Amino acid sequence: MFDSAATLASPSAYADAVATAVQAAAVYYTDGATPLGDDDYDALVRAIIHAADGGGPCRRRLDAAATVIAALHHDNEALREHLDARAGGNVRSLSARRGEIHDSP
Repeated sequence: MFDSAATLASPSAYADAVATAVQAAAVYYTDGATPLGDDDYDALVRAIIHAADGGGPCRRRLDAAATVIAALHHDNEALREHLDARAGGNVRSLSARRGEIHDSP
């Protein structure tokens, strides 16, 4: 039985809840003998939706990671512009430099 008061506080709990819901739905639509009652199934699906819509820690971690990546990208672009301006437009691509290193004997 699914405890609707329980939260899906970890990625493994979320994965387990999704697996349980998928299994219950598959059994329901074949022979109808599902271990979850209608109310339990509905509560489980609501908890999954809540976790996926931002109510769970996985979504918060994903949002935090996206924010950090965006900030690092912005800083990287600003640094490239700064270095380009300092070097008078003579900043070399790392890809070109790597090719020279690999081509040398």
